[in-house]
Amino acid sequence: MEKHVDNPTLASNSGNKPRLDNLQIALKDFEISMGIGIYDSEQGIKQRVILNLDIDLAHKDLWDGEFTHSLCYNNLSKEIASLAQSRHFGLLEDFAEQIALICFEHNIVEKVSVQLDKPDALNDVAIPCVRMAFSR
Repeated sequence: MEKHVDNPTLASNSGNKPRLDNLQIALKDFEISMGIGIYDSEQGIKQRVILNLDIDLAHKDLWDGEFTHSLCYNNLSKEIASLAQSRHFGLLEDFAEQIALICFEHNIVEKVSVQLDKPDALNDVAIPCVRMAFSR
């Protein structure tokens, strides 16, 4: 009886580890209450912002399952939450750029894609957002 193989490429390399093409971590649907906005009505209040963050990591050829070749998303989420509480941001774009700068403090980060949604800004008519991509 012939053995069923789902991925012939991996099967033909039996005994070898598969090649890693991309190493990425993400934070999805991270809700933050923060001061954001340029209008008078937005000053001195907190608004909900939803963060979706994708981070491409370097050293993918060195990945061996060890934590030293990754990024702690728990610590990263705390750094971003702290940034959000540190001051009032006028624009989502400003906040996104500061998030990218936090990510790039870690040498293994190659690329950062940030999406910030402001779900309450248009009273349930639509959800405005900004998407920005950064690289070293």
